[in-house]
Amino acid sequence: MDFFDTTKVSQNLERRVCYPPGSHSDLILDVLKTLPIHIKLILYACLRLHSQNNKNMKITVADVVLEYQRFATGLNISGISASQVTDKIKELDMLGFLKCKYIRKGSGRIKYIHIYQPTEIPRHISALQEELAKVRFEDIVQ
Repeated sequence: MDFFDTTKVSQNLERRVCYPPGSHSDLILDVLKTLPIHIKLILYACLRLHSQNNKNMKITVADVVLEYQRFATGLNISGISASQVTDKIKELDMLGFLKCKYIRKGSGRIKYIHIYQPTEIPRHISALQEELAKVRFEDIVQ
């Protein structure tokens, strides 16, 4: 019997290993807890803007930057620049939290920002509020 014979692995076992039980939303909530504070604030700004706006209003990077700066000053955190906020939005896009619509494919400039699962916005907002409530100044200074 060959121990490394991959043909003998059942599809059921493979499915359980590759796709553990639980929803995609649960995985996102677990990842939320490990994000740096500025990325949490940017994601929180995006989620708040999407939850407050009408369906036909589109969220731009400038909207997110203004909302992020408002949250950062409210927490007494020195904010990052607008270009860094854009970079963090792109990181959130790569992680699967956001979906960005670009002006042109190769330009890298973001036109609009969308949420992958709009029905989960209240759940994600409450999880982010819990995480941001834990933030202390000593944690940020380090």
